[in-house]
Amino acid sequence: YKKIEGRGRTLLRFTEPEYLRGNALLMIEEEDGRNDTWIYQRDLQRPRRIIAGHKGDSFYGSDLSFEDLEHHDWGRFELRRLPDTIEQGKPSYVVEARTPSDSQYSKVTAIVERERFALLRLDLYGANSSEPIKSLELAPDEIEQAASGILKPTRMQVRQHGREASTEVAFYRIQDDPKIADEL
Repeated sequence: YKKIEGRGRTLLRFTEPEYLRGNALLMIEEEDGRNDTWIYQRDLQRPRRIIAGHKGDSFYGSDLSFEDLEHHDWGRFELRRLPDTIEQGKPSYVVEARTPSDSQYSKVTAIVERERFALLRLDLYGANSSEPIKSLELAPDEIEQAASGILKPTRMQVRQHGREASTEVAFYRIQDDPKIADEL
């Protein structure tokens, strides 16, 4: 992740599983806070734009969608603090966020560890859904704090409720202030 002229840029490079190795995802934050998303497909040796109507599609058959991988401008959300809770043994804040109209979700609930402000769980709700349809879960002991103070997860579990399957995301390297040319 890098900011250029106040707008975020996220570059994800996939190393596993084998069928994703060599693919990449680039998300460019627009002035209005939405993301312009591109995927580089190794087999085709070219990038392809992900149009807004497809951001809710499954990312290569996983439990993640393209929208789930985006960096979000929380200024576009209507935020409301809910009562605190204990999550995985850690005192935590709970924040509900009503999503912008271009999201596949109606709202998300973030559970954030008080001590480090580490995200421990994100529950995602579909339209007219009182229960989450998907949850992103991070274990406190799998979130490292870099010397810069930035929190870096090493693993995340993604669960679609009502299914017996889940997707595990492993982060092998997250760079602070990467030395990537702006043109890239």
